[in-house]
Amino acid sequence: MTQFARDAPWQAALLVVVCLLAGAAPGTLLVRAIGRRFASVWTTAAAIAVPLTVVVGVDARTALLGVWDAACVSLLFSTGFLFATHPRLVPDRGDVAIALGSISFSLLFVEAAVRLVLPPPPAFPAAGGVHLRLSEAIAASAVSMWEGGGKVTTCDAVYGPGAGGGVPWPGQFPRTWQPRPGARKRVLHLGDSMVFGSAVDGQFTANLDTLEPDVEHVNSAIGATAPDSYLALLWTWLSLHPPDLVVMHLTSNDLQELNQPYPCADWQPLLTYDGEPRLRFAEPHLGNLGRQRFRWLVHNSPPPYVLRVAVGFSHTAAFAAAAFVQLSHRFGLALPETDEDAHRPQLEAILRAARDELRRRGIPFVVNILPWRLQLEAPRKNVDEERWTATKMKRIAQSLGIDVLDASPEFEAAMSRGEQLFTNAGGPTDIHFDAAGHALMASFLHRELVRYELPVAR
Repeated sequence: MTQFARDAPWQAALLVVVCLLAGAAPGTLLVRAIGRRFASVWTTAAAIAVPLTVVVGVDARTALLGVWDAACVSLLFSTGFLFATHPRLVPDRGDVAIALGSISFSLLFVEAAVRLVLPPPPAFPAAGGVHLRLSEAIAASAVSMWEGGGKVTTCDAVYGPGAGGGVPWPGQFPRTWQPRPGARKRVLHLGDSMVFGSAVDGQFTANLDTLEPDVEHVNSAIGATAPDSYLALLWTWLSLHPPDLVVMHLTSNDLQELNQPYPCADWQPLLTYDGEPRLRFAEPHLGNLGRQRFRWLVHNSPPPYVLRVAVGFSHTAAFAAAAFVQLSHRFGLALPETDEDAHRPQLEAILRAARDELRRRGIPFVVNILPWRLQLEAPRKNVDEERWTATKMKRIAQSLGIDVLDASPEFEAAMSRGEQLFTNAGGPTDIHFDAAGHALMASFLHRELVRYELPVAR
């Protein structure tokens, strides 16, 4: 058992106690000041509404916690305050013992029933540990469910810090990147969370740095983004730090996720396609930032901290956490349903624009089609390759004369030997590589990219 697993329940319990005491302390002082307790409906409602409004309102501006954690903190504060000020809620020791016993028995009974009746619970992506602060929770998540963070970071990377109005995704970006001393060449990698990797399973770009110590592989991937973000990032890199080779990694969900709303584009698609792709706005347009920022916070808020800690040992907590995730996505930034085939012209325009700009600068350009777990694990018989998005994207890139790499045959051969190449941090269909998958992808790229004679880094 890890140190975190031993300490986390106690830390969660301490958080609950501290919040209760933080509410009880001013309640006790108030009772002593006025010489009596009070129990009207209006004072009770105010004791709940005021802390909830203040804490959630402050959190909406700071994004320090998720909205569910902010609500839990305020409700625990209100509970402590009401116990100190409401005459009917002041318990004696016997009542406390009975209440704690009843709650414990009820929780054990529900947990037993859930384990007996329901299927295995969904996995919650927290392989990097459970963190209370929202930015740390996003950074530690092995499989990011906080989709808006990537779009905030794209805005910050393209337009400058603060352009996205939220908590950015961690990573290497053109405005903050510093070249590694001693590296003779630079390779820029663009993509989503499959390229970004995780603290647990690593990154194939880091593996490449080990295999090629004289080459710096710059990982500028951002989770939950698509080729429109990749192109905007490429333009920014070219304006600030032109690389010696560009590899754009395409994932099978890229077509579906094209043209989603971005906070810095007035909550419209980041690019327009009038003639050729270009940024919708030369400067960031945040639109109605207050309302949209709160929707962003709701959409990207993980379940309450106490619940996330309990996921490690409770099936009930896991189902409840999944319910909170669904609530976040339902009441947050609900992304539009899209038809991936309708986005083929946009993907073609993006790849053509990247190809032409890089050719003009004399920089080699490669598209790498990332292996898709669902395709590799599908029964080989009765599989219509044309229905797979990876095949569609590969053909689009090839039709434009772009060099295309595809490690799927190597991954399929390794999996047929029983090798595990994908993480299960987000469940048995998690599409992200594990450490072995990153190592295999690095080995593949190390062998394939050597054909490109890179110039000495500028």
